[in-house]
Amino acid sequence: MEAVRIAATGHRGLPGLSREGFKGNGDANYRSGAVTKETFDYSNFLVIEMDYRVSGYNTNGCWVGNTTGLLTDYNYHDSLSPGFSVVFSESWAGAMCRSGNREGVVGYSFITESGGRESVSVNPMNDFIGDWHRFSIWIDESNHVRFLVDGEVLFEGAEPMTLDYNDMPLVLGSNSYPSFGDALHDNLRVVETREIIWNVVQSFGVAFAEGDALFNEFDEQELWDALSEAGGDWNAFMAILDPPVLAGEPRMRVVSVERENPVTLTLANLGSAPWKGSARVSVGPAYDPTWIAESDLIFHEEVIDCREVRPGEQIELTFELSEVPADVLDAFQARLSGIWDGYEDKAPETDFYSFVIDTGGERPIYAFLPME
Repeated sequence: MEAVRIAATGHRGLPGLSREGFKGNGDANYRSGAVTKETFDYSNFLVIEMDYRVSGYNTNGCWVGNTTGLLTDYNYHDSLSPGFSVVFSESWAGAMCRSGNREGVVGYSFITESGGRESVSVNPMNDFIGDWHRFSIWIDESNHVRFLVDGEVLFEGAEPMTLDYNDMPLVLGSNSYPSFGDALHDNLRVVETREIIWNVVQSFGVAFAEGDALFNEFDEQELWDALSEAGGDWNAFMAILDPPVLAGEPRMRVVSVERENPVTLTLANLGSAPWKGSARVSVGPAYDPTWIAESDLIFHEEVIDCREVRPGEQIELTFELSEVPADVLDAFQARLSGIWDGYEDKAPETDFYSFVIDTGGERPIYAFLPME
């Protein structure tokens, strides 16, 4: 299937539901939830992402939980055991159903290429109980399955998944008896496309490599819009992001960054008219090549007057660049710690210099260089 389809809901509130999210309203014994009318093709690549929050507050209670997966047929069966071809779940149970223990459980299951079922259930797994976490199922182009929480792989299937149940509905919901606890889903996104395009979009930027440098100039929404419009076609995707230059306009782009001090940024005019002016270069620390240095972290800024650059020509911007000052690095680490609770930068050498080059065009040009 070449067409890309994106099914998505707004953050913290599925359409027509409470602001908290979707609750399946199952009880201690029977699941309840929702099944999509649309079906999904996982033969080329499929990602299913969903926010979960499971909270158990009756220590003597039974099961509450969230489940997201694909069905084996259009019959939800008896709701005790719906037929899943693949499923990723998080649950909590009180003493009534865990032999005196009160604990969280995270597990997955899918039908393998050989016709068997691979299932893993880990308990106790209380790391995610009580807070919102992003649960994801990734089925790659070779039908291998990975199960991620907050972007980190938690489980990986040993065998490829069967294609016998391709193009089936998605289901979400499970046990959520209100006397035992809450089980909420939210922010669902399902994407079918080529994996290479998905990987580009996941980075929230198109990162072009040239030696040590990485270049990125597209924000997340532009990428999602292009992904929808391109229909899974790489050439169409890139054409949308980098359309032909209008007649009579310059288009300046970074083509390389020299690491040796003085640093040299090489820009090329890919447009159809000469460019002449000044380039304002701002430099600050960045966590990765999707993170543009914020204004209060800029430690180097200068304006460089430039000669005329005709279409097809290049120009070099050369300047001395010091190491990131200690107070800027401290502010940078404090910013990261404020965003990610308990964050510690264990490998600062993998951080980046973020270059913002303003040539007076419609948008700045961005470039990144590893600190070491």
